[in-house]
Amino acid sequence: MADPIQSRVLIFDHNHAHRAALRQLFLKHHLQGIVAESESRLYEILNANIELGAIFISQTDESSRNKNYSLLRGLHFQRAELPIFFRLENESDVEELPDDVKSLCSFAYSKDQMSRLDNAISKNIFSPFYPLSLIQHFQKITCEAITGLITKVDVDISVPYLVHDKIIYGQICSLIRLESDWCNGYMMLQAPEQDLIGSVASGRTPLQPQSINFRSAHDVLGELTNLVWGQIKANILDAHDQGKKGLVAELPLILNENRKYITFGNTDPTLCLEYTLREAGTDNKLLEIHQKFLFTMTWRPRSYLESPADVEDLLKQGDLVFL
Repeated sequence: MADPIQSRVLIFDHNHAHRAALRQLFLKHHLQGIVAESESRLYEILNANIELGAIFISQTDESSRNKNYSLLRGLHFQRAELPIFFRLENESDVEELPDDVKSLCSFAYSKDQMSRLDNAISKNIFSPFYPLSLIQHFQKITCEAITGLITKVDVDISVPYLVHDKIIYGQICSLIRLESDWCNGYMMLQAPEQDLIGSVASGRTPLQPQSINFRSAHDVLGELTNLVWGQIKANILDAHDQGKKGLVAELPLILNENRKYITFGNTDPTLCLEYTLREAGTDNKLLEIHQKFLFTMTWRPRSYLESPADVEDLLKQGDLVFL
C-alpha cells in the first residue's frame, strides 16, 4: 500500500499530556511533528527553512509562565501563510480571546475541544485532494527522467507531504505550467546549486565537464524539468483531458529572492515530493531534488481518477445515475 501524504508541523507546547493527545491526532492525520523546546529553538527551526504545514503553540509557555501573544504575533509576521493552531487552558479562554489575537490563528481551542481540533486539521492542512495513484505517477515519471539524465545513481523517494509555506529549497528553482481542462497550476523543481554542478563535474550528465560554471546547474535542472514535464503532459494531462477547457484566469507569481520565498497568490498547500540521489550501490548522497505541485485555479482530480469512456459506459448501462 502506498504511503499516505504527510505534512511536517512545528510544536511549541510544554504540556506533556497535551503532547500525547496531539501525537494521537497526528498519527490519524499522518502529520510529522517537530518539537521546539524553547522560543529560540522555535525561531531557529523557522529560520532553517524547513518546509512546514502548520504551527501548534500553547497560550502559556509552562517553562516561563508567560503569555504567548507576542510570540503568536511574531510567528504570524514571519510566516503569515502557515496555519497556527493556538491552545488555551479552557473553553472560556477561547471565548474571551481578543479579536486581534484570534485573527492571527487558524484555529483556537482548549484541551477539552480535541474533536474540534480534529476537524480543523482536516480543513486547514489538507484542503486539496491529491490521489495517491496520481502522486505515484508523478514519482515514476520523475525517477525515470532523473536516472535517464543523471547516470550511475540510485534514487530514494521520500513520503509525499504538504506544506503551507512558500520557502524555496536550495538556490535553483525551475518553474513550468501544468494545464489541462481538469487542472491548472505549476510544477517546480528545486535543488542546491553546488550539488547540481557536482553532477556535471562527475561526468554523470551529457554536459561537458570542461565547461563547468553556475550555468551548468541551470542546464541540468532545466533539462530535467523539460523531461518530466513532457511525460506528465503526454501521460497525465492530455491523457485525461476531456476537451472541456473554458476560460482560464491567472494569478500573479511573487518571488522574494532575499527571503527565498515564492507565492502564486493563493493559500492552498503545496504537494512536495523529494528525491535523494546516491552514488549507485553506496550511501554517498550526491543531490537532493524537491519537486512541488500547486494547482492555483482549476483542480478536479476526480477527472484523473475517472475514465471518460468508463463513465459513458456506466451511464449507458444505467449503472450510474446523476442527481
